[in-house]
Amino acid sequence: MLLFMSTTPSQGPTPPGQPQQPAPQQPYAAPQQQYPQQQPYPQQPYPPQQAYPQQGYPQQPYYGQPQQPYYGQPQPVNYYTPGAMYAPCPQCRCPQADPVKWTIWGGLIGPRMLTHVKCRNCGYKYNGKTGQSNATGITIYLTISIIIGIALGILIVVAMKG
Repeated sequence: MLLFMSTTPSQGPTPPGQPQQPAPQQPYAAPQQQYPQQQPYPQQPYPPQQAYPQQGYPQQPYYGQPQQPYYGQPQPVNYYTPGAMYAPCPQCRCPQADPVKWTIWGGLIGPRMLTHVKCRNCGYKYNGKTGQSNATGITIYLTISIIIGIALGILIVVAMKG
């Protein structure tokens, strides 16, 4: 019968039919250690500024200074070249612009005829020679294109009947 009996440290063995009583919990007390009071670190002055080149280091290039590429590597495109090819943007005054290659109103020919460019900064499209909007030029281009198209259509119809 001793095989089925369990023991608790405070009450001794418990009969098999009775529930077991939990042992009373004693709070754990961590040992108190006294640490010495630390003094705050004194304020240190900044180290003196050293001029380039530092010991053992080559002179660092300035930001934006072009570096010589190694043979076999493509040269990076420099978008910030002085002396832009087009007039500055009328909205943001940015001097960098890219030519527009194709538009729905002019196809491949219209943008080249009107020097239609797109600003790299804000995306506004304008005339790269004058720096103004191309709205009037686009209207004239479309009007002339429609008139030429109608005239060619009429000539084809007349040639087919005759």
